[in-house]
Amino acid sequence: MMPPGDAAHDGRRHQGQEGQHGSVLSAVNGDKVSLLCVCGAEAVKKGAHAGKIIKEVAKIVGGGGGGRPDSAMAGGKNPAKLEEALEAVNNIVDALL
Repeated sequence: MMPPGDAAHDGRRHQGQEGQHGSVLSAVNGDKVSLLCVCGAEAVKKGAHAGKIIKEVAKIVGGGGGGRPDSAMAGGKNPAKLEEALEAVNNIVDALL
């Protein structure tokens, strides 16, 4: 599993490259799920909010989290639901925009 500091660094790299976009990154370690969402400045201006996105994604994997409009982290306890959670990202974002 990627240490949280490394995940945050990787997320900032994605954020810088994709000012109009966002990314949701995930990692599984045993029975725990780690999630990171970043949104570029243009995406935030259009209504994207990393904290709101990650909160909804985390619910699916049995967890919680939150954060700022541009960056948020969460955790969960059900890795079996990770694929479902990641597949839900587009619908979650669409509901915000």
